[in-house]
Amino acid sequence: MMIKQRDTRWWFKLNGALRLAVVKGALNSFTKPIVLTEYPKSGGSWLSQMLSAALEIPYPRNRLPHLRSQIIHGCYLNVNNSIDTVLVWRDGRDTMVSFYYHLVFEKPITSAQYSRKVRQMLDIKDPYDIKHKLPDFIDWTFNGGYPGYSWADFVRKWYGSNSVIETSYEAVTENPLRELTRVLKHFGRLNKNSEELQAIVDSLSFEAQSSRKPGEEDVTSFIRKGIVGDWRNVFTKEAAQVFNHYAGKELILLGYENDENWVSEIQ
Repeated sequence: MMIKQRDTRWWFKLNGALRLAVVKGALNSFTKPIVLTEYPKSGGSWLSQMLSAALEIPYPRNRLPHLRSQIIHGCYLNVNNSIDTVLVWRDGRDTMVSFYYHLVFEKPITSAQYSRKVRQMLDIKDPYDIKHKLPDFIDWTFNGGYPGYSWADFVRKWYGSNSVIETSYEAVTENPLRELTRVLKHFGRLNKNSEELQAIVDSLSFEAQSSRKPGEEDVTSFIRKGIVGDWRNVFTKEAAQVFNHYAGKELILLGYENDENWVSEIQ
């Protein structure tokens, strides 16, 4: 019997420890996982669901991991080289916006206790006031906030790695069938035809899962808005300056900008 998520510290610690053991290869003889790593809120859950359906193996989400073949999704800086690994990038500015809503608003899939703690730490009295509070939130994520390393740290760690197959939130959003097929081919596990994979893509689309069209926002939902470039709607000049200070070079490294001129373009 799998133990479902509980909003208690011991549950999150146990789940994290077991998943880390899988990622480090300690349970390889039992689990034979595919690991998907991302910086938080980069679309990893979505791709994990599609891979799980395509391969017909479990994706233990908000449950303790299985002792068999499965998809393990998390935010890892280190994965055992013997494990099939997918790396998902996303524009760091969009991750900041999505991460703010993910942590500040209480949701069934996250810890309500931790959301309250974050609001208290950052003195967020009105969580909807993202334009004023986002600069402080960005600063916090780059200075010891959850998950303990920054978006720039994640980029520097994984950029140029030859041990993973890379994709991005932007690429998956643009053409989910193409990216799903590409990942499966890379692992030599393309066992379904295009029509079957398209059916999986359709069943797990933003609209199918949320009953909303991409761009229609629900801040209390784990799948909040489902679009690329939402940062332009909320970034102020101050937020742009703070993010550029900490991660401007990494933004250019990944090709999301050619230079730092984007900061001066923010009104």
